[in-house]
Amino acid sequence: MKLFRLIIGLLCYTVTVLSAQNDTHARRMAVVQQVIDGYNRHDYAAMLQPWAGWAKLLVTKSKLRKEFGAYYEKYGSATIDTVTYSSKYEYIAKLIMVKEPVGALYFSFIFSDNGKIEGFGETNPPMIYKKCLTPKSLDSLGFSNKVDSLLQRKYLSDKTKAFNGSVLVLDNGQPLYHKHFGYADLKLKTQINDSTRYDLASVSKQFTAVAILQLQASGKLNVADSIQKFIPDFPYRGISIENLLTHTSGLPEYMALMQKYWDKSKFASNYDVVEVLKMHRPKVQFAPNTRFEYCNTGYVLLSIIIEKASGKSYSGYLTDKVFKPLGMSHTLVYNTRRAAGEKLSNHAVGYVYSDRKGRYEVPDSLAEYQQVIYLDAITGDGNINSCTQDLQIWEQELLSPTILPGKLLSEARANHTLSNGENIPYGYGFFLTGGGSAEPLVFHTGGWPGYFSILMNFLEQKKQIVILTNNSFDHFTKMADDIATLLLYE
Repeated sequence: MKLFRLIIGLLCYTVTVLSAQNDTHARRMAVVQQVIDGYNRHDYAAMLQPWAGWAKLLVTKSKLRKEFGAYYEKYGSATIDTVTYSSKYEYIAKLIMVKEPVGALYFSFIFSDNGKIEGFGETNPPMIYKKCLTPKSLDSLGFSNKVDSLLQRKYLSDKTKAFNGSVLVLDNGQPLYHKHFGYADLKLKTQINDSTRYDLASVSKQFTAVAILQLQASGKLNVADSIQKFIPDFPYRGISIENLLTHTSGLPEYMALMQKYWDKSKFASNYDVVEVLKMHRPKVQFAPNTRFEYCNTGYVLLSIIIEKASGKSYSGYLTDKVFKPLGMSHTLVYNTRRAAGEKLSNHAVGYVYSDRKGRYEVPDSLAEYQQVIYLDAITGDGNINSCTQDLQIWEQELLSPTILPGKLLSEARANHTLSNGENIPYGYGFFLTGGGSAEPLVFHTGGWPGYFSILMNFLEQKKQIVILTNNSFDHFTKMADDIATLLLYE
């Protein structure tokens, strides 16, 4: 939605399924219903009424009419399926649209303290699923047919922007569904296979976190250690390794700093990021452990800490201590593609769609994506490349750990607690949702120009989903959510 689209994305602060029946909740639920009812009746005055006073200066009935009139033409009327909340102020409504009966849309409503809307718009699924009280036994052929039907109906029908990539679904480590769509190289029409390697982007954080915990298990560090133990001249004090792991450090995001200060004709290293922080000393966003705010900078520093503690390069450590022991023979830290000109065999070329050119292009050729060049050598927060064949091994490792004590892996997948006692939806390299009346889910997403990825692990059900795409497919989280619904309920 051009006017109100909220960039809630994949880092939403998801806690639990709504159940509280207090006055605040009742008022906000009534407001959500009022907006949807107003949309269905084309009553834009009713839609505008619950907005905060300042917002009404920007959001008018005429703007609502222009935006949602066209929206109604495309999707028809809406009914509310479920409502969840992802923070104290954000409610997410799953909407069933009359002209899209096989799909669903998600709207995020942001509220002020007094219950007025400050913003709303289309968002991504909250990745919350009701508890499976009686886990279902799945037939591989029947499930495969359902997934095929779903994908053909919703995600492969657009001839211009269809899903291009791989899908793997596991039940207790065994494949229920494993297929590839499109091409590893769009120009050469190279077919994708089980060992085709994709850039995992931020899913790489799982591996970085496990490496840190291995080093703790061997006595070479502790997550309570300060950054200065390994980077003595680091300019920000009071930040622990655990704060880096859990995105509670308060450090500024390095990508924006490098965009502002770095010489783009050079390839930056992790150590260059530290030098930029030392030279310019931007303000911290908040005091350590007082807030959760997703930050790639922490994982760039963790890569350096792994090197300092182990005496190996980040790439060398992961290869020797993670990938080789597990038999992940096609997985590697691939930060030499542009910086060193190293070519990788059976690699999925990443593409982005250029509206200006009306076709897919490699991001290197587009000015707006030049970060893929000068940040290509950075490690820790991304740049691990892998395939479905190896990620099946990794998902099994997360069910039955062999390279890390189970107790430490359990700690990694536990909600971190802030200084005020509040639990956040993140552990060490893993997003966490569910609990109570919702199915526990451990997951992570990754995104980098040309690539999206998601790994979902329903621990109690021992069911897992892996989706990898090399054409920046916008709807990959909705696709994952739809597959998860089939896996758990249908």
